[in-house]
Amino acid sequence: WESDAIVFDSWQHYGTPSYWAQQFFKESSGAFLLPSEICENSTNHMVASALTWHHLEDDAFRLKLK
Repeated sequence: WESDAIVFDSWQHYGTPSYWAQQFFKESSGAFLLPSEICENSTNHMVASALTWHHLEDDAFRLKLK
């Protein structure tokens, strides 16, 4: 793919991936959003997200909660 920006400083320069290449990797990461529901207290607010992916090295599925 062609880069759509050039990043440089005084000793190096390189192109960045195009918007469409970045979109492809975002959409093809193998991660997906899990539906979730959080019940909250009337005085406290909580924000959370969950992400799963298939780890190829040990053929396991991972879950990340934030």
